[in-house]
Amino acid sequence: MEAWPKDRTGLIPALLKVQEKENCISAEAVREIGLHVGVTDNEVFSLASFYPRFRLIPSSGPRMDPNLNGPPLFGQPGETTDLPPIDRQVRVALRNCGSIDPEDINTYIARGGYGGLARALRMRPEDVEEEVRRSGLREENGSGLSLPAGWRVCREAPGKEKYVIGQGTVIDPQALTEVTLLESDPHAVLEGLLIAAYASGASRGIMVVDSGLPSAGSRLEKAFRQIADSPYLGDRILGSDFSFQIQISPVPGPLSCGDPAQVLPALEGRRPTACGRSNFSTASGFLGFPTVCQGVETLARLSGILERGADWYRGLGLNGCAGTKTCTLIGAIKRAGLIEVPWGTSLRTIINDIGGGLPGEGKMKALQVGGPLGGWLPASELDILVAPDTLIAAGITLGSGTLNVSDQTACAVDLARKALEFAREESCGQCLFCREGTRQMEEILTDITEGRSRPEDLDLLLDLGEGLKLGSSCSLGRTAPDAFLTTFRHFPEEYETHIREKRCRAGVCRPLSGGTSERVGLVGKR
Repeated sequence: MEAWPKDRTGLIPALLKVQEKENCISAEAVREIGLHVGVTDNEVFSLASFYPRFRLIPSSGPRMDPNLNGPPLFGQPGETTDLPPIDRQVRVALRNCGSIDPEDINTYIARGGYGGLARALRMRPEDVEEEVRRSGLREENGSGLSLPAGWRVCREAPGKEKYVIGQGTVIDPQALTEVTLLESDPHAVLEGLLIAAYASGASRGIMVVDSGLPSAGSRLEKAFRQIADSPYLGDRILGSDFSFQIQISPVPGPLSCGDPAQVLPALEGRRPTACGRSNFSTASGFLGFPTVCQGVETLARLSGILERGADWYRGLGLNGCAGTKTCTLIGAIKRAGLIEVPWGTSLRTIINDIGGGLPGEGKMKALQVGGPLGGWLPASELDILVAPDTLIAAGITLGSGTLNVSDQTACAVDLARKALEFAREESCGQCLFCREGTRQMEEILTDITEGRSRPEDLDLLLDLGEGLKLGSSCSLGRTAPDAFLTTFRHFPEEYETHIREKRCRAGVCRPLSGGTSERVGLVGKR
């Protein structure tokens, strides 16, 4: 216990270490941890019981690797992977992935690594902020501010102790961006953290990584040890007046929505509460100090932008957009995997040219945009551009960047049911709208797929979906109804057939296709 801080910030590290060593959090461990950090047993238990990854009783089965993302996209140096073709891709965040040894800082430096930091340190922080603003790189930082504006608020806030938080945890178990960057190019992420810190006036950084991604955490730790022995970290970095320290903090993710309202309480040893992004303040974040939170993808881009310049990055976009975006292709597609394309690329180009279209004679039915809670588009609307304004106009958001291709064998109602099942399981349970709304919507959709529905169920689903969007406290609850709302908008005839004819057109819902009527007997359930 002596290795952990004797305050609340030591709670998560201590709980993770105890579970790793003993396979569960026993009552004796709860008491010992509470005494060490100076909180009650109830507070320790409350925090441990919040995260599904913590076990409060011994596991009876074999210990499983909790890596939710499956095998890493890039393996050890020298291994080959079947990646989507580079044609039509423009790689900025992913520029080094698969081309360097992620455990050797020299291979990163040989490709221009830490050149962006060196250039930034020759500029004023205000000029770095302006460079990034001109590049068009944008990321909401949890307070509704754009990325450069958040830096300015932090830099101009009173006090000398300020933080930059790098967020390496997401809720989407299929998204590959974070795990790939941390495993394949950790130095790009750390360099971006240093640049963000310099621009925002921060002297301390915390790199948050999901404890369920052991390979990512290991490579990040090794990269940190390498720069700790280099001129790129510590006092007067590269001979400048800028000094900075970093710590790596595993958390028992994935955290709901991955936003600062969830990340900061975990770092502070507090149980996250259901609250909107507006509750996070850049001027008073981690432990009350000015704080900027940045995603891993943004950090990896910062190092490239400062190395090559704002005009270079802005010019990579298409159709009036700036820069690039990573996306994870999954589902019924020939070439699945992680890609990076210019903002402004059409969904049709991504699916057909980069993804290679559907395998065999398969025909596309719909595309889910934004992860397991994202909205669905029919195949006829693939000419939509990957750009925030056009996606919002279509009633969807890019979210985690996952694009899930579905062929004609899928059932629209079953797709919506799976999304609500995921939302119900991931809900923290503190918000009434999300806790009860996701459960009720899942139950109604299950009734529809099993032949127990009534025509008025559709009106009830629409009312529940509207309630979730208006009343939920975080983005998980607000996006939970999107899969239903979009499939109902584009495939209303499938809902009508299920309800009025008790028939599944795709033959997926077994109780409506001559199969069993058991509640869990649905084809395609993952």
